[in-house]
Amino acid sequence: MLIPIILMIGLNLIYGQRFVIGIILIGYLTATTQYAGDFRIYINIFITIILIYLFLKEYGLNFNKYPKVPTEIIIFLVLLFTCLIFSSVFSVSPITGFYSIITTFIFFIICYLFYALLYDMQNLYTYIYSIFAIVIILSISILIDLFRLGTTVFFLRGLFSNEVELYSMIRYTEFVIF
Repeated sequence: MLIPIILMIGLNLIYGQRFVIGIILIGYLTATTQYAGDFRIYINIFITIILIYLFLKEYGLNFNKYPKVPTEIIIFLVLLFTCLIFSSVFSVSPITGFYSIITTFIFFIICYLFYALLYDMQNLYTYIYSIFAIVIILSISILIDLFRLGTTVFFLRGLFSNEVELYSMIRYTEFVIF
């Protein structure tokens, strides 16, 4: 544990805020229930607080300095949330629908925070490199499942069987998806 902590502190001192943003992005997409277990929610809350801190450090509470969202995206979000509200109201389980609306709203707030912190090309490269790191991390876990189970069991598991766990396929939804 000490070596990764020292490595992260060193990279943070060298690269600064860009490194922290990259780690946050990687944390959101790779801190899965399989590895983090019940701590996943706490990890997400912690990195969200750090992201909000970085945003407030950059822009403060001066709303005039906040980056403006393009009109097309605002129109899309208004239509999306209108449809979500109507479908939740007329749903068999409106509580589940409203829970989905809240989580979708939080997701778009997090997206806006990342958008607001994307103010130069260096940050754009940080996002791209972080996505490459995420793909590598997730690919390694899928390859481990493939080599551990073999190709036949790996593919048949998703179609027919519940006896062998494919962690890489159930990371986010707890269901096997093909």
